Amino acid sequence: MTTDEIKSRNPLPAILSAAGVALLPKNGALQALCPFHSEKSPSFYAYPNQRYKCYGCGEAGDVIAFIQRTRNVTFRAACDLLSGAPMSDVPILIKAEPKIVEPISEAVESHHMKLFREQEGTESYAAAAKALGVSVESFRAVLAAWSEKQRAWMFPLRRSDGKIIGFRFRDTRGNKWSMAGGHSGLIMPRNKIGEELWLCEGPTDLLALLTLGITSAVARPSAFGGIQMAIDFAKRMNVGRVVICADADRKLNEKTGEIENVGLAGAMKLARLIGIPARLWQPPEGSKDVRAALIGGMAFDKLISGISEISP
Repeated sequence: MTTDEIKSRNPLPAILSAAGVALLPKNGALQALCPFHSEKSPSFYAYPNQRYKCYGCGEAGDVIAFIQRTRNVTFRAACDLLSGAPMSDVPILIKAEPKIVEPISEAVESHHMKLFREQEGTESYAAAAKALGVSVESFRAVLAAWSEKQRAWMFPLRRSDGKIIGFRFRDTRGNKWSMAGGHSGLIMPRNKIGEELWLCEGPTDLLALLTLGITSAVARPSAFGGIQMAIDFAKRMNVGRVVICADADRKLNEKTGEIENVGLAGAMKLARLIGIPARLWQPPEGSKDVRAALIGGMAFDKLISGISEISP
């Protein structure tokens, strides 16, 4: 049986429901509390194309991936389980437990630190920071290191407690991807977190904030990614207030035909959920994010003037 036949035989909504995921219709999709991490507001979506994604923890995949995760089996074993009979017709014992994201291996972390220590004082390291329009100090603060194997810069992704759970890669052309087998997480500098925390999107925006003198800052992996981790981090650090950076990421909504500001939508969702006073920063006209604004000549006072209050 082909994988397409397996998926057709086992509709994703039926498998999710059998696993105890309570689905409700939402904007042409199905919404639920994520089965892979603890949350109070639903950020898990199942789409008509038979794929799911959680915009809180980043878990995503199809029905086969769901069986792999919830049964802790290989791809082939998941296919075998789904090939036996339509799983919507038989009792299913799947119970998706809250996901505990384990840190990467000590060997991988040690290799990353070895690369960082070898590179941080070199001319090429400083040149790479300059090419991105940020300070070499900001590069050092996030432990950026060049991976010759990936031909890209690697940025540690961390749990809210600071443990490394994956890496985000960025090559010299701006292409981005994550470490195979790793997990999505926050990008954190080696700085003390103050009373006010800035929450931006992506490692290069964090580098830009650090370059501008905002040292109490962490980055989410994407507009809707890492929301729960950001909330947990703010609580862990006993932060009193936050400034949430909203990238000007405008994308076409294929259902409505309208252009939507995804960056702003993600920032506003985080503001609603974080539970402490939040303000919003938006890039000046003509810039899409913090780094673009920095490259365009934005100074610290201009950065601060971009902050606005969020209406209740």
